[in-house]
Amino acid sequence: MSVDNTASQHITNKLETSVDLLVIRKIHPCLPSFKAEFTASVPLTRIRDIAHRSDIPHNLKQEIKHTIQNKLHRNAGPEDMIATEAMLAKITKTPGEYSGAFIEQFKIFHHELKDFFNAGRFLNALEALGGSSWLAQNVGSKNISHWNHPLGALIIGICQIGLSGWKSAECTAIESELFSWLQKGLHEREGNEDGKYIWALRLKATLDRARRLTEEYSDALIQIFPDRVQKLGKALGIPENSVRTYTEAEIRAGVIFQVSKLCMLLLKAIRMALGSSGWDVLVPGMANGTLLQSQGLLKLLPSSRGLSGVRCPHSSILRSMLMSWELEVH
Repeated sequence: MSVDNTASQHITNKLETSVDLLVIRKIHPCLPSFKAEFTASVPLTRIRDIAHRSDIPHNLKQEIKHTIQNKLHRNAGPEDMIATEAMLAKITKTPGEYSGAFIEQFKIFHHELKDFFNAGRFLNALEALGGSSWLAQNVGSKNISHWNHPLGALIIGICQIGLSGWKSAECTAIESELFSWLQKGLHEREGNEDGKYIWALRLKATLDRARRLTEEYSDALIQIFPDRVQKLGKALGIPENSVRTYTEAEIRAGVIFQVSKLCMLLLKAIRMALGSSGWDVLVPGMANGTLLQSQGLLKLLPSSRGLSGVRCPHSSILRSMLMSWELEVH
């Protein structure tokens, strides 16, 4: 069964806001049909459902939850493919040990996850070259040719968001600005100012604008779905974990998430090129305590032996270069 095109067009013509379009586009893939246009790959949702299946042992559920599911939701990265492939090898090693339906779903998840990370392959390649630091160094040497591909990718991503119906006019304006900065290039001087400084300031303003676009999209989803999903999920008897993570999974599964990540990387590079902080302030304020610093937060967390063998002070300020696995900061 599929939706009648005339009825679908009638609904579309009645839409007046970007929020209306956002909702209808989320409904569209959920409509009952076997046609490809009505299907969508959402690996974060599938692995959550797999981890709550009733036909697999409890210890396997816990292993999937802690080594794959929680890691994906907290800090998805290519290393998750390694963990997934190891799990796939484990559950298929002995035929008949686990249910065929479970193995089939896990294989589908494995395929979807590969597609999911292919969307982020460009970002991974940028990071391999040096990421923000490498791009900032190119600006410093007044050679911005290496910015062409990242900015081109961002333009394509913004275009896709606009085609979805989300704030099309704003998307068009951002695309136009990015094209202008690419074409204008970096001049030695602009009036009495350093050309590098002016180029970086212009681009930063546009990147900030693009980031606000992605934040507004995510905020709209958060305003629309959680309460309604909670009520509907409870009425239908859907597991609480599935209901609680629905909105986050929807955000991470779309192109908006990749655009947001690319914006953050480019903004950090621009700040470094301008000599300003490469960090974003989440909650400004003041704090007092003992400063503890490490490459990973796990090494800073209190244990029965304290922090790194030392008793944890009552008031501590933790500075970690990396966040991973299923950590939450409150």
